[in-house]
Amino acid sequence: MADRARVHSVDVLARFRPAVVTFVEECSAAIVSAEADAARVVMRIRGEREPYWKKQIRVREDELKSAKSELAMKKIMRDADDARSDIDQVKAVNKARRRVEEAQEKHRLCKQWARKLEKEQSDFRGQVSALKRVLEMDMPRALAELDRMSQALEDYTTMATPSGRTKAPPGSPKKQSKSAPDSSDSGQTQNEGAS
Repeated sequence: MADRARVHSVDVLARFRPAVVTFVEECSAAIVSAEADAARVVMRIRGEREPYWKKQIRVREDELKSAKSELAMKKIMRDADDARSDIDQVKAVNKARRRVEEAQEKHRLCKQWARKLEKEQSDFRGQVSALKRVLEMDMPRALAELDRMSQALEDYTTMATPSGRTKAPPGSPKKQSKSAPDSSDSGQTQNEGAS
């Protein structure tokens, strides 16, 4: 086992930290935005669309009653010879009936979708809670550990040797003494002299 660690770049940890912070901020913002969007949709359906269609049912039922009354009056007042005189009133009653059915269906769908969206929103909150916990609790601890490791590595690379000189970081080229040439260079010089 080696006596020293192989530290090639302490800067990597320092450059990694802002990326982690950016990740935490963007994830937190995305979660808040998604939760707000889901809540806004549910509120729009529950607070706007459902009451609107409930009111439309009443309005359209009143229109249907009015159309039926007109049809009844026309039947009472029509001539025995004129069978087509109440066609417009029959069409108006059928149209009003379709409009009431449409409003009832839309109101039913609003309630159904609101329940479904609330369930999906609850499921989403449950699934994202683990990520929120990591972002809120684990990531600050990880950043602190990253800072501690960075500082420890910085201290290690600047550690003084017993002679008072600063050690060069491992992996950096060693300074060569000019008075003692490398053995491979001297061998090469002897070979050149022989030729």
